[in-house]
Amino acid sequence: MTKESKTVSTIRRRKGKELALALQKIKEENVPLPPAPVIASDSEIQAAEAEEKCRMFDVLGLITLRRVMSHTRSLFLALLAIRCVNALFIQTHYVPDEYWQSLEVAHKMVFGYGYLTWEWREGLRGYSYPLLFAFFYKLVHMLGLDSRFLLIKLPRLVQAFIAALGDLHLYKLSSQLAGRSTAQWTLLCQIMSWFTIYCCTRTLSNSTEASLIIIALSYFPWPDQKSQEGSLRVFLLFAALSVIVRPTAALVWILLCCWHLQWVRHSQQLGPVLKIYLAVGLSAIGISAVVDRIWYGQWTFVQLNFLWFNVVRGGASIYGTHPWHWYMWQGFPVVMGTLIFPFVLGAWHAKNKTLLWIIAFIVATHSLLPHKEFRFIFTTVPLAMHYCGLYFEKLCTRPSLREIKAKLRASSTKVKGSTVQEPAMTGQSKKESDGDDPAVEKNDDDIMKEFSDLIKDQVDKDTQRLEGACIEQKETNLKTEKKSSVDISENSKAEKLQQSEHQTRLNKARVLTAILALTNLLPAFYFCLIHQRGTIMVTKLLADAAKNSPEKTDILFLMPCHSTPYYSYIHANVSMRFLTCEPQSVTESLHYSPSPSPTTWTDEADQFFDSPESWLRDQYGGPSRRPWPSHLVFFSNLHRDISDLLVQAGYKICGSFFHTHFAEGRVSGSVLVTCR
Repeated sequence: MTKESKTVSTIRRRKGKELALALQKIKEENVPLPPAPVIASDSEIQAAEAEEKCRMFDVLGLITLRRVMSHTRSLFLALLAIRCVNALFIQTHYVPDEYWQSLEVAHKMVFGYGYLTWEWREGLRGYSYPLLFAFFYKLVHMLGLDSRFLLIKLPRLVQAFIAALGDLHLYKLSSQLAGRSTAQWTLLCQIMSWFTIYCCTRTLSNSTEASLIIIALSYFPWPDQKSQEGSLRVFLLFAALSVIVRPTAALVWILLCCWHLQWVRHSQQLGPVLKIYLAVGLSAIGISAVVDRIWYGQWTFVQLNFLWFNVVRGGASIYGTHPWHWYMWQGFPVVMGTLIFPFVLGAWHAKNKTLLWIIAFIVATHSLLPHKEFRFIFTTVPLAMHYCGLYFEKLCTRPSLREIKAKLRASSTKVKGSTVQEPAMTGQSKKESDGDDPAVEKNDDDIMKEFSDLIKDQVDKDTQRLEGACIEQKETNLKTEKKSSVDISENSKAEKLQQSEHQTRLNKARVLTAILALTNLLPAFYFCLIHQRGTIMVTKLLADAAKNSPEKTDILFLMPCHSTPYYSYIHANVSMRFLTCEPQSVTESLHYSPSPSPTTWTDEADQFFDSPESWLRDQYGGPSRRPWPSHLVFFSNLHRDISDLLVQAGYKICGSFFHTHFAEGRVSGSVLVTCR
């Protein structure tokens, strides 16, 4: 060992001894060691970089959204602003339940007048959901601000708040399952969805049910996610609220709760988890029962009655039936619109298909019910948006450089490499025979000459060996340089191709986003502003008439039942009548078999439309009949059947309102108002 080596070895031993003494001192003083730095794997680093490269606001150039989406509070305020505009934007009628099963009930609870349909008289509906709007009705009434305008818009704004909460928790849910980049695209698809724009801020129990289900799912203790303390209670709370609002939500929670209990049953947490289930579930049922007890005047379990009548007995079939496959081939594709295409592609490539199974379960269970409507599967739309977000996230991700290199190598032609043979350096030379006869005697000059020749031959051999080594080194250097240049060229070509393909993907995402926005916003505008607006616009004329002369105002709606809002939009305690469509012997049909069928009963609306003029003569105008009302409201296709009678009774047209471009059956393109 040299002196230098000894010195280095001594220094290493000295440093090692000092380090050992320092560690021993730290252990004696119980000083905690600093945590080791967490080094991400290559796949995690690549995934993080890919997520940064495919953020929605970077791809679409909406950099201002970066600050909005950086904090939960700012994001929620932005979503709330969007949904408030959405709520104030709606000027049309969708289904009767958005008025008759919520606002009309709340109006009667607060102001003492309103109409309760037969479902409320038979205990099929709960007061918990209308109580939400009744609270705000009571608040503005106490403040003296209960104008018709505020009573119409305020419930929509309340619903907008609920919808914004649902949107925010959809973002959180998607972020939990697939990351922030996917969540951003999911939220964009949710905001663009035409059916969501059309429904989410309407005062429908289906809209609130969808938002509550999404909120509950964002707190669900997923097996591969670390849940926060108390999240199970929050999950069960919102799940219970969704069932109170609409009992059919229980179908979703039966599936998920059984799944949750299955994976915790072998752990020590099963007992505490069951206690939480019972505590939250019984509390929610108890509160709902107390609310219904107050307003019904007796103990009524509306959730049980609702499920028994609509699910078990199929009583809702009196309002129409569809084949079992209607949701699969018409219902779900319609509510999804053009977003069905990214949904299918995203679901096909998704690794986590839990939400997809929930969607399939909702569609399958609702397909078993005879009465079907688009709004009944509204809960599947926000869940489906997660898979649309997955598709866009995959589309915008930068292609893998390794895959591109593999494609280049597979597609490129094989280049014939010239093989360089190394020179053979044996180090031996064939001895040349001098041809002299060994027997011949050699003099001193000959010996010196031979010795000189031997030295010259050795020098030549050494020179050749040195030249060969130099040549070999040059050839090795040339091969290395050639290989490096080939690798650099291949990497450069692959990176250019990667950049080009990534840019193509981003352009494709931008074009597809524009197409989806156009094909969703246009129908949303049409259905929110134009389609079926006449039955809403007519209430303004009727409300003004009732306000000017309430004693003389008497309104008769000669339309299919529940075609217009009622007292909640008139907000005047005047005499009004509409053609009812209650099933005959409702009490018997609720509790006994067979279930009601349209072939076994005829409602008041059917009786009128069978012979309009005869029905009016029987009901009005005679000494023993009712006096003619001050206003008649009907669709324009009825005018030709009763025009002669209206002239005789002294009516004239005092209002006409466009309703729809798609006249169907008893519903025509305009709403007419006649007055006398």
